[in-house]
Parts: sequence; C-alpha cells; structure tokens
Amino acid sequence: MKKFNIRILVAAVVIGLSFTAGVYAQDVLQKVEAYLRPDFKVFVNGKPVVLTSPPLIYDNNSYLPLKSIAQYLDAQVNWDNEAKAIHVNSRIYSDQLSDKVTDVITMMSASSQTLQYLGSTYTILTIYNAQGKIHYRLSDAHKMGIDTKGLTISKEKYTEDLFVSEEELKKAWKETPKPNYTYDYTNPIPMTGITDKKKIDALNTFVNSVKSYAISDKYYYTLPVLIEPRKEENQFIYWCTVNGKFARYDITLIPYEQLYNRPVDPNGQQYLPSGYTFKQIIPDQPNHY
Repeated sequence: MKKFNIRILVAAVVIGLSFTAGVYAQDVLQKVEAYLRPDFKVFVNGKPVVLTSPPLIYDNNSYLPLKSIAQYLDAQVNWDNEAKAIHVNSRIYSDQLSDKVTDVITMMSASSQTLQYLGSTYTILTIYNAQGKIHYRLSDAHKMGIDTKGLTISKEKYTEDLFVSEEELKKAWKETPKPNYTYDYTNPIPMTGITDKKKIDALNTFVNSVKSYAISDKYYYTLPVLIEPRKEENQFIYWCTVNGKFARYDITLIPYEQLYNRPVDPNGQQYLPSGYTFKQIIPDQPNHY
C-alpha cells in the first residue's frame, strides 16, 4: 500500500484566490503530472470535512486546497497580488480578552485608517492621547492578528475602550501596516464589517440626516469618523465629531417590512433611516477638547 506525504497545495487553481498563472513569467512555471483523488477522505481534528477540491497526488505527496483547509483550522489565507505572495495567518484571539489594563489615557482626537497588513485590508479606529501618541483600539489589533500579549494596554477615559499604542504594537507586528489610500466613491463614509448594500444605503442616509442641525439658536455640524456593526443584529455604532467634539451614536436599524408591514422589496430587504435611534455617549464639554 502506497504512503503519501500530506502537504498543502499552494496553487492558484486550488487555493481559489484571485490570481492566475498568466501573471508569472514563463520561466517560473513548471508543468507537472498530478492526479486528483476524490475517493480520499480528509479529517481535521478527528472530524470529516468537505473541501472545495479533492486531494491531489503529485510526486508521491498528497496536497490539499489551502484556503479550504485553513477555514477548518481557523486561519486566514490572503493573496497579495503586488508582492505575488500568499499569507497564511492564524487567528490567535477569541472574543475573550486576557490582556491586562495598565493605565488610563484620554483621547485628544480620533480618526479612521484603512491599512494593508499581511495581505488583508483593515479599516480601524485610532486615537491620539494627550501626549500626541497614536493608539490602536485593542479589538482592531486583534482583528489584524497581532499578538498583544505582554504589551502595555490602556483604557480610554470616556469610551472605556481598550487601546494599545503604536509604539507598543511595533514590538509585536510582523510587518509595518501600510496606509491604503484607495477612495470608495460609492461609499465615502468610512465603514468596516458591513457588506449589505441596503444597510449601507440606510446608514449613509442617516449620516446625511445628522450632518447639520439646530437646537434653539445653536447649530451643530457632524463629521463622520467610522461606522461599524455591534454584535446585535441591525445595530451599529457611528463614531463622529460634533462641532469638533468626539461623539458616538448607537443606531438601531428597523427593516421596512417590520415598520410598515409591507412586502419585502424585490431587490432585497430595505431599511429606513426613520428606524434608527441614537444617543451621544461622550460628554458634551470635556475640558481637553
């Protein structure tokens, strides 16, 4: 009975990433003879799994589709077209945080950034503290797969969110994140983790509705920072500045059908700005603003 070594196949057709052999110089390519084995069973941690492609046998080795097997191993596979590189990144964090808070910081300003890191693009929230040092939100650092164990973790005074300074992150990241300056003309409001076009449209409508307004004789002007989903369905956080002061709206999205008891739009579920509720949770007059 033949024995096969098991390896992960790093090939465009099997990985399922968006690149083709045509992008490579001809002298890099090698033609080989290989065999697909749909009769082979694959187990991950003792459990049978179904892969996107059957195992492939080449040179007495068994190859598995990388992106498919990575999902079962709770890892990410990303293709960096510019560098012609494949990144396999383990997910090292669950929702449970074990990082120890060591101090309290006060934000002076906040902004969103879109960064390229290990082949993936992330839109994150960053702040500057009173000393002018930039801090990443801890949850964003974890989302990027950065191991923050042993780093100095800070709690922000007003939001009570956890942050870690860029200075500290430099000790842990595997490469320096690169800014992504690509502008999304279809969705100019910075958003992360939201893909439903109908929800994006409704959120944009809400943002426009609070862009400027007046209460008594005072006028308020709102500038967007970032919109992101909460864990609860159809609930979102809108980070912004109101007259230069950092603010947060908690928004609840109400489906059109639920609000008016009418059939769902044939193009997909619609959501209306009138279904939103929001509140400002940052103090109106913090001394440092």
